[in-house]
Amino acid sequence: MDVMQAVGPSVVPLRSLSPWPRIWAQARRALILGVAVFVLVMPALFVFLWMLSLALKPDVENTAYPPIFIPRSPTLDSFRQILDGSPIGRYTMNSAVVAGGSTLIALVLGVPAGYGIAKSQKRGMLGFVLIARMTPALSYLIPWFIMFRAIGLNNTLTALVITHLVIGLPVVIWVMVGFFDGLPRDLEEAAAVDGASPWQAFWHVA
Repeated sequence: MDVMQAVGPSVVPLRSLSPWPRIWAQARRALILGVAVFVLVMPALFVFLWMLSLALKPDVENTAYPPIFIPRSPTLDSFRQILDGSPIGRYTMNSAVVAGGSTLIALVLGVPAGYGIAKSQKRGMLGFVLIARMTPALSYLIPWFIMFRAIGLNNTLTALVITHLVIGLPVVIWVMVGFFDGLPRDLEEAAAVDGASPWQAFWHVA
């Protein structure tokens, strides 16, 4: 004879339903991560704060020994000397022209070059780009100086733009080759089926 026994629902301890253990674990992980980030960032942060301290201290405190970290007599004289004693506006404009011009030209030349290298079956040009990236920029200084002096570009913004372009163009090409390698070829093949030229596929698809 079979005996049937009713079994009630299992009782789950209330402690397992409490969210506090999970909250404390997340807080502990966040605290450890925050401390690690603070330790890694602290050297750079200290240098920045020390520069700010030097800028706000008078000369007497800057040359004091032992060094004074927190300014006792904060002053803006250093900033006034820079603004009044040098054409900072012209320097800023020169930097903007050189940075903007070299970046724009590098993008105009580097993006199509990266696309052509990525979609070509011959990757030999990528080796030249890698060599250009690995070559120290200081090794270019003497040839550049001789060349710019010979063609009359010495001490001009054009020479600076060309200098930054030679350094930045290989970086742009290298990055764009990696980007275009990740694009599916199906998109370009579909564009070619629709009658698009390689340039149109680059402009509209890539």
